[in-house]
Amino acid sequence: MSHLKRVGKILLCQAVLACGSDPSGSGPPDPGGTAPEVEAGGIDVPADHGPGPDLAADVPADAVPEDVLFPDGFFLDGDAGPYGDWGKPCAGNDDCASGVCIEVDAETSVCTINCVEECPKDWICKGIATGGPDLTFVCVPPKANLCKPCGGEQDCLYKGDLCVPVGLSGNFCLTDCSGDQGCPLHYTCTVMELEGLPEPVSLCAPETGSCICTFELNQTTQECSVSNEFGKCFGEKLCDGQKGWGECDALTPAEETCNGKDDDCDGAVDEEQAGLPCVKKNPHGECKGEQLCLGQEGLVCDADEPGPELCDGLDNNCNNGIDEGFDDTDSDGAADCIDLDDDGDGILDSVDNCDLVPNLGQADQDQDGIGDACDDDDDDDGVHDAQDNCPFVANPGQTDLDGDKNGDLCDDDMDGDGSPNAWDCNPKDPAIYPNAPEVCDGLDNNCNLAADEGYPDSDADGLADCADLDDDNDGDPDVTDCKPLDPEVGNGLPEVCDGKDNDCSGVADEGFPDSDKDGYADRVDVDSDGDGIQNFQDNCPLVPNVDQVNTDGDAQGDACDPDDDNDGILDDGNGSGVIGDKPCTGGLTKGCDDNCRTIPNQLQEDLDKDLLGNVCDPDADGDGFVNEQDCGPYNPNIYPGAPEACNSFDDNCNGPIDEGFPDVDKDGVANCVDPDDDNDLDPDVTDCAPLDPAFHHGAQEICDGKDNDCSGIPDDGCPPAKLRFHQLEARIIVVHGDMKAEVFFGRPASRLLIGTEAGFKIRLGYTH
Repeated sequence: MSHLKRVGKILLCQAVLACGSDPSGSGPPDPGGTAPEVEAGGIDVPADHGPGPDLAADVPADAVPEDVLFPDGFFLDGDAGPYGDWGKPCAGNDDCASGVCIEVDAETSVCTINCVEECPKDWICKGIATGGPDLTFVCVPPKANLCKPCGGEQDCLYKGDLCVPVGLSGNFCLTDCSGDQGCPLHYTCTVMELEGLPEPVSLCAPETGSCICTFELNQTTQECSVSNEFGKCFGEKLCDGQKGWGECDALTPAEETCNGKDDDCDGAVDEEQAGLPCVKKNPHGECKGEQLCLGQEGLVCDADEPGPELCDGLDNNCNNGIDEGFDDTDSDGAADCIDLDDDGDGILDSVDNCDLVPNLGQADQDQDGIGDACDDDDDDDGVHDAQDNCPFVANPGQTDLDGDKNGDLCDDDMDGDGSPNAWDCNPKDPAIYPNAPEVCDGLDNNCNLAADEGYPDSDADGLADCADLDDDNDGDPDVTDCKPLDPEVGNGLPEVCDGKDNDCSGVADEGFPDSDKDGYADRVDVDSDGDGIQNFQDNCPLVPNVDQVNTDGDAQGDACDPDDDNDGILDDGNGSGVIGDKPCTGGLTKGCDDNCRTIPNQLQEDLDKDLLGNVCDPDADGDGFVNEQDCGPYNPNIYPGAPEACNSFDDNCNGPIDEGFPDVDKDGVANCVDPDDDNDLDPDVTDCAPLDPAFHHGAQEICDGKDNDCSGIPDDGCPPAKLRFHQLEARIIVVHGDMKAEVFFGRPASRLLIGTEAGFKIRLGYTH
């Protein structure tokens, strides 16, 4: 039964409230008294009420309507209030404060609570067997067991619910409806007398009489089929109240026969059932043919039925002779009934105007389709030629407008105005003829192909105003039209913005915008905003702007331009209707207002975060000095009077850069930022003596006891030393203040420091 809807199943019951069981099953015990004891398991119903058959294969998954248990819903949102965690989703009894988790459908279980009498919402207090001597009373969904398949009362679980036969489909749980308990929609409270029970019981029973054919399924059908060696036929079966699902009404496949039916249900009817030869015979003759399958009529011979010979071009009696004994006017061997030229004049009967009288010329004076050779009324107008006023022209009415005894149809001047019909533009009106005087009557009196020429025709419809009931052809007659000569004005016409009272309401252009409220709609007002500048010159025709300021030079003035500087950042980028209430900052360019509305700045840079973009901020770096006075307008550390730092900048804006800091090579760049302090072309990072230009990579080693070329070895490449005394070298260094002087004589081998007065030092040395 895995596909049946599971309802109100108790996952696990825990006796949290000890109480006595009422043998009548009417409700929970009185908490103030001592209830009589009964055997565990509730009411004992005789075994012949169940168990019923296993209905898993016959009961559709949706056989139990969803609103049987919870028609109004029951889940709680948020705090459950006085009912604790009732209605809270749970996975097992341990999730619930009451220790009872109820499964309400295949996907959902919720916590319930113990009860004495009352329960939340529409839930009811029911006793359940937990294996002990007493029942445990908990709140359960209303009608939780209704129409649940069962094999006995133990499957119905709740006290008062019984397992009884319902219809012809087996046993189902029906719920108690005694007392104040009612029944769900499409269920009725029914009194039943059940075998084994001393008294009748009131139970909710389905109106359809079936827990299978519920209200939703009753009298509905399902597709079904019947198969055998001949094929497979489809049909339907009906869900019919107490009877449950009926038998399949599909046909049983059978061998195909000629009966107008698809016996083997293959989609083809009476296939391969015809073609055998057959004969029809009677006193008139004998005709041959083949058998045909005519559906419900069965096999039928298609041979002609022999009959008496008729003049129809057929061998009616099947004697190999056609139309024998019938007339043949031209004796050509083909009876007239089938001869295409009965009179043999070479003209087929279908076009011969005298088909039984030869008349090769086919003369037909009245062109009535009957040739003169066989016609006694030449014009075929029903009037004998002797009395006909036009014997050769059909005129059954015999009209004679001018009374000259020549019928109108054969009179060359039927109105008698002296103008032949061929020249007369209206041969039936004696007042109309060539050169007649033209009058205003809507007619072409003088036959010059123009009616009422010379008379006004406002709508150019060919009808002069004097004869036209609607001169402007606007659909409003002249008698009601407030402007009978203006086709754009008339009762019933839509009002358009054109400065006219189009609908004859008495007001022009009502309902159309009038920006300056001057009584003229914007569309027809030459100065719609009333700023004194005509629309064709006004760069904001609907917004007053006498100054016509247009920062970005496009077609819109700033007063109506959503992007005054055309930098792609909207003046009111946040759409609040107030420009500048949310300037762009922090790198934002979308959803904020342009922080420099009249100066293009697509990046919206705002160095000092004061909500004014750099390009329009008089003090862009926010250091207290306007950009014109600040030698570093975009650096807050540079301004007049700032402390000078060694950084390659004029921090205090006094002209010199890094003044007061050492500059060994006097190149104008202080040592702290000079990559080559001694300007010996050897960068400080590699120069072994960065402040002495005599020492650097690539310098010539001069054997002076020093590392002139920064190789790491002093005097590398010099010859070994030899002591010679013939040459005296003296090196005198004079130091006084920041002055220093050195004098060398030869190369020193050893030195002697001699003290002198006034702070002078003399070093003497001898070289080899």
